Amino acid sequence: MQQDMRYVYEVYKQKSFSKAAQALFITQPALSIAIGKLEDKIGMPIFDRSTRPISLTTAGRVYLRAIERTRVLEQDLSHQLDDIRELKFPAFSRTVAPCAGEPKGYGGIGIEIKIGGQVVRTGDWIIGDENGLIVVPKEKAVEVANRALAVHENENRTREEIRRGSTLSKVNELCKWEPVK
Repeated sequence: MQQDMRYVYEVYKQKSFSKAAQALFITQPALSIAIGKLEDKIGMPIFDRSTRPISLTTAGRVYLRAIERTRVLEQDLSHQLDDIRELKFPAFSRTVAPCAGEPKGYGGIGIEIKIGGQVVRTGDWIIGDENGLIVVPKEKAVEVANRALAVHENENRTREEIRRGSTLSKVNELCKWEPVK
């Protein structure tokens, strides 16, 4: 879907399949095929190919407005994520769904639950960022935390070596021979 939108927008902007294909670094036949498949999928043409320069059909204008709205939403999302990062406020929840157990009063504290097929138990660690969440079983939590710290320290060393003028390939070659802890 994103690729289709990019293709349609570029053809609209360039007013030409050939120029759009060049700007997208693909061949003109590949672009024509992709647009043709999209037009087949929606059941109507997006571009009026009988005009020079090429123009949008009514369906094409509707599709272009949807592309523009999508781009605005993507920019808005990007700005909101930037704001969250600046605040250093971890907000990963989309919704809160309280569950008090069954209507008859059956329920429990510290019981195992299942979320999206993933079992979560008391003491498990739930770790997340803007890309998603993971559940770390409590039995492996310390091991995972220690490994994460080791990776973090290694990445900091790599960054420092690069700041001093080394290259990433040289730094990685050095890291190959470091003892594993």
